Amino acid sequence: MQNDFSERWRGREAELLQNRDIESPRYAKARETGDFDTAAVIAGEAVDLISDIPPAAEVVERIATQAASLLADASNRYRVSAPAAHVTR
Repeated sequence: MQNDFSERWRGREAELLQNRDIESPRYAKARETGDFDTAAVIAGEAVDLISDIPPAAEVVERIATQAASLLADASNRYRVSAPAAHVTR
């Protein structure tokens, strides 16, 4: 994920290597103290799938609505109809 550090050095990687004696201790301290404006934030590829950050109440409402819909569809899908009356001739 991008942060201030990666943005500052983007396209200037050779210069960063030339300044590693200064930047390495600063980066190590940021990692130790949880300063993620400098230290890398490690995240999976799925982080790009996040499109919004709704409040918790909205998340719960979405889950409840989707669950109700899925349960209603499932109950209709597996409904057993009454057997047809046997007709004798």
